Amino acid sequence: MSRVEEMATEKATILLNRAIEAFLLEGSIEQRFAEVNACIDKLEDYEGEISDDLDELKQIRNILASSQQHLGPEHEFEITERLLSLYVGVREGVLIF
Repeated sequence: MSRVEEMATEKATILLNRAIEAFLLEGSIEQRFAEVNACIDKLEDYEGEISDDLDELKQIRNILASSQQHLGPEHEFEITERLLSLYVGVREGVLIF
């Protein structure tokens, strides 16, 4: 992998982590949704590096979008579980606390 490709992958990973953080922000669903959308828009430029992860983010975003009025415990749990799985996959199985 060339240095340019490595940099693109690193940038995509940083944006992916920001998107995960945006999902977990304290705040209204609208604020979280706006932040997530901004991250996903930026990640579109790196789709070649993270297409599967980007698809998963979009699916999680759709869960959030369908719950605009109220995000029930079952959806919160599903989102958290999927985000953790995504985070572990991005970190190649390494959890950082």
